[in-house]
Order: sequence, then structure tokens, then C-alpha cells
Amino acid sequence: MSDPIAFPAIDATVILQLIIVFGWSIVLLVIDLFIARDNKRLTGYLALLGIVVAAVAGIPFWNTNNGVTFSNMIVLDNYALVLNWIFLLSAAITIVISLDYLPHQGIERGEYYVLLLMATGGMMLLAQGIDLIAGCLDDQLLLLINLRHAFPGVDRSDAADDVDAGRQSRGHQLLRERGGVEVGGRGAEGENKITHTALFSLYNRQKT
Repeated sequence: MSDPIAFPAIDATVILQLIIVFGWSIVLLVIDLFIARDNKRLTGYLALLGIVVAAVAGIPFWNTNNGVTFSNMIVLDNYALVLNWIFLLSAAITIVISLDYLPHQGIERGEYYVLLLMATGGMMLLAQGIDLIAGCLDDQLLLLINLRHAFPGVDRSDAADDVDAGRQSRGHQLLRERGGVEVGGRGAEGENKITHTALFSLYNRQKT
């Protein structure tokens, strides 16, 4: 009969800041369901509260003995604490700026603050990780909660369309100047699609 699986002892104090950030982000996601759409600023204030609590929770561990947990995969030392505070400060500044910017642009969503907390927790996990598995876990976490891909259909304002049009125009101009290729506009066969012929022509010209 095989030996039972032995679970390693977990020191919750080592991951206390992570627990606060990730735990509060999940709780905040539920709270946001009951907050009116025109009052999502409250979600931002609650996210800011969680960041402050997480930052204060790390103060008692300054200059204490280094603690490790999860089979020496996660550590809490002064180096990790400083990085955690930097990440938390950056998140707090981002939230403060977003409280006015998002409503002004008409793209305020409560999920934004939740994902911001999760992204901050992912960076903190990377700072405390001393094992390759922890690094890979954090990398996949940040990939899943990438803010750019989480809200692909939020900003559809005229300003955003103007920016996209400007980028498209500059890209087409670059192809015409360097590759001598005429790139058409938006057609029925695909929006903003550059044909293989255009890319092949540009590639050949760059080689010569």
C-alpha cells in the first residue's frame, strides 16, 4: 500500500499580503454586483481600501526572520516586502487616477478594479516566489488577467476610433514608403487585413 500524500505545512503569515489582495479582489467582485452602474467609483474606493490594508499588514514583518512556505517556494523577506509595497503603491496611484479618468471617458467598469487587484497580487507573488513553479504560475496568472484583453469591447468611443485610424494610416504609409505596396482600406473580405502579397513584396524589398 502506497504512503498517503503528505501536504506541506503552510505558514499563512508569509502569504498574508497575498491572501488579503486576492481574497479582497474576489469579495469585491461579489460586492460589485450590488453596486449601481453609475456608482462604480465606490468599487474603486473599496479596492483602494484593500490595498491600504495589505500594505499595512506587511509592516510587522519588516526585519524579521525570513519565512518560507509551500515547500520553500514562497518567501517573505525585506526584499519581497519592498517590492510588494512598490506594487501596492503603483496600484493605489493607478486607482486614484482611474477614479476620474474612467468616468470621463465613459468606460468605467467595476471589474476593472477587481482585475487591477489581481494583477497586483500576481506581481507580488512573483516578488515572493523563489521557485520556478511559482514563477510560471505567476506568469500564467498575469496572462489570464491582462487588462487589455479582458475588456476588448469596452472603449468604442470616437476618440479611440480616431487613434486606431491614425495607427492604421501610419502603418499603411510605412508599407507604401518602404515596400512600394498599396494597401486598401476596409473591404468586405476582412477589416484592416493586409494581404500576403503586400507582406511578401515588403519582405523581398527588405532583403534586397
